[in-house]
Amino acid sequence: MDSKKARASTSLTQNIAKRKKAEDDLRTCDETFQLFVSSVEDYAIFMLDTEGRVVSWNDGAERIKGYTSQEIIGQHFSVLYTEIDVLSGRPALQLEKAVREGSCEAEGWRLRKDGSRFYASVVITAVRDKTGKLRGFGKVTRDVTERKRAGDEVRELNRQLEYRNSELARAEAKFRGVLESAPDAMVVSNREGEIVLVNSQAEKAFGYPRDEMLGHPVGMLMPERFRVSFAGYGNLFFLEPAAQAMAAPLEIYGLHRDGQEFPVEINLSPLETEEGTVVTCAIRDISRRKAAEDDARKLGGHLLKMQDVERRRIARELHDNAGQIIAALTINLELIKSAAHLGPREEKILTESDSMLQNLGTDLRTISHLLHPPLLDEIGLPCALKEYVDGFARRSGIATKLELASDFGRLTSDSEIALFRIVQECLTNIHRHSGSPEATVRLMRSFDEITLEVNDKGCGMRLEASGPRVLGVGLRGMQERVLQLGGKLDIQSGIGTTVTTTLPISTALAPAISDIE
Repeated sequence: MDSKKARASTSLTQNIAKRKKAEDDLRTCDETFQLFVSSVEDYAIFMLDTEGRVVSWNDGAERIKGYTSQEIIGQHFSVLYTEIDVLSGRPALQLEKAVREGSCEAEGWRLRKDGSRFYASVVITAVRDKTGKLRGFGKVTRDVTERKRAGDEVRELNRQLEYRNSELARAEAKFRGVLESAPDAMVVSNREGEIVLVNSQAEKAFGYPRDEMLGHPVGMLMPERFRVSFAGYGNLFFLEPAAQAMAAPLEIYGLHRDGQEFPVEINLSPLETEEGTVVTCAIRDISRRKAAEDDARKLGGHLLKMQDVERRRIARELHDNAGQIIAALTINLELIKSAAHLGPREEKILTESDSMLQNLGTDLRTISHLLHPPLLDEIGLPCALKEYVDGFARRSGIATKLELASDFGRLTSDSEIALFRIVQECLTNIHRHSGSPEATVRLMRSFDEITLEVNDKGCGMRLEASGPRVLGVGLRGMQERVLQLGGKLDIQSGIGTTVTTTLPISTALAPAISDIE
């Protein structure tokens, strides 16, 4: 019996020791938990009684909210809410929800002790005992002001982006409307030269449906010989902004889907988009204009030929008819002198009349040579130029030099007349406008072209990018003559002016000379 009592006493002692150890462990665990809660600085963790009064307060709560535990414990937790929240009853509603649902999660603006606001993420949990009786509330608050601000910024950026996208969509729709209403073919290409947008006029002009052009190089719309030069022309708008204001329309040929070529005029303009700079090409079919220009050029050439024919006729009339009449009058005056007995007064009159007839004859021969020098038909351009240049130097006082090869040879009649008239026009302009004391005329011939160059040391001409600012009648006449023969006329002016004319040897060389060579 005593043995049983001893074992019972030992067991009871052990149980008491275990219970005490468990209580100590629980107390230690609770103290550790309280220490953990107290040391968490990123979260405000505190307890409320069933009425919502603060009964505990950790270091994180003090840091976030600004109250010490002595200042806040015993106060109703609504002091931590904004005035608007308190008036709306938000604190009580959140406690009611926690009682009803077990917890309540919310976000909103809260107050610190100093009156400043911060945006908080809050979790309120109803604390119950084993019987389910409400013992109070646990509340965890985190300062998420920076997250809120970042979220607000993201939302604002998204709002601005949506607004901008809508504006871009409206602008694109408006731009597409403008493209569709344009009378010309409109093609928009990106930096890589790919077509990104076309209008219906482009479909009609080039014969491609829209989907066969989009994404393809813009070079598909022109013959291959123009693609490199067009690409360089378009790149100016990406590399040199100043070129945008200076670039003149580009005249090349377009290529229809069926292989037919047609003349076009292209105007480029840059456009800034979200994807970068694109170039808008306004392409105009100028077939009718070119045909009209060809007709006008043919008419101009015909008029120039008629002018040359009329000059030749007038020169011949002056040389033959008027010259014969002057010669006859001179003979008659000589007969009168020898047959009559004249007094001093009559002899003086006859002498003066004879002198005037001689001057008139000289003037008529000069005018006849200027209208159409007979040497141009009889011997050729080099001799006619030498006679004209020498006469010009005497009449004008301008030191004029002629440089040409001794074996230059004959050219076609049209070429010789055109080059002679160009020299006439240039030297006349030098005499009238340049103020130059000297001039040089050079006539050169290579295996493939004839080159005429006339230059002076005068005041120069005011030029635009495409040529003289005001194209006079004489310059237009020179251009027409050169174009009729398939040549080029170039004018360079600065200190002095140089006019250069080139004619292809195939059209300028006289057939007889061509046969010999």
